[in-house]
Amino acid sequence: MIILPDEKSFRTYNSGDYQFARQLHLNDPPPPANREAHQNKSLKLWNGHLYMADVNDFRSTFVSSAPDVVITMCSKPPEFPSNVSGGLWLHRDFSGYDLENYAALGTIVIEAREALIEGKTVLIHCLHGQDRTGIVGLCLLRMSETDLDYDGIVDAMSNARPKRINYWFNYTEKEADWIDFENAEYDADRLNIYGQGKLFWCSDEEDTQHWMYYCSKQADGTWRCTDFYGQGGTPLSPNEDDMASLGRMHENSGYHRSSTKLQSIVETHDKQL
Repeated sequence: MIILPDEKSFRTYNSGDYQFARQLHLNDPPPPANREAHQNKSLKLWNGHLYMADVNDFRSTFVSSAPDVVITMCSKPPEFPSNVSGGLWLHRDFSGYDLENYAALGTIVIEAREALIEGKTVLIHCLHGQDRTGIVGLCLLRMSETDLDYDGIVDAMSNARPKRINYWFNYTEKEADWIDFENAEYDADRLNIYGQGKLFWCSDEEDTQHWMYYCSKQADGTWRCTDFYGQGGTPLSPNEDDMASLGRMHENSGYHRSSTKLQSIVETHDKQL
């Protein structure tokens, strides 16, 4: 049984203000970050705002978002601006290879949620801003926006952190495994029948049915679509081995399942209060 919060589940569990974090960074600096201009936008959750970042775009995200709380999930604090003051820094370090550490993940979700309910701006980050950050962000989104379907999750997470669209969902034209079709028609009758969101009927030269997603019409009138259920898969029988290529946050992926389990653990904690 997981008891939350759980300080012992972390490699480092520390708290302080932003100056404290900056001093730790100066005393024992990590490898220099490759500073990047961020593209991150806020997720409006409960009464507050959530931002997600990595160590490279942390500084620019911090400056533009002016967070009240920063949660660091990697081994060392990031690079804070020299004139920083105040704020609450929560150092909650656990391994990026330990993504089933639900005690650590649950503790972070509870702390972030409390700040968001209070109307604060929270910035969460890990080393790459994709695994630990993604699972925590996804869980918070689903807990705050309980009516959000998979389409809504894709839109919200992609808008909040465009840098990780391909890693999380793998649906952009540049990276996805696009397939050409003569026709693609939106199939309204199948909307959410299987809880899957928008579906398209795509036909090839043999008029064979394909269940597809994210279709876009090309200039020549043909369509390009990604295979939503894996090669040869259907809503009732998805090809889960092939679906790994659709991204870590695909609704049949490990991250989505981890987020679901994490949400259940946090909700069990809430009932025990």
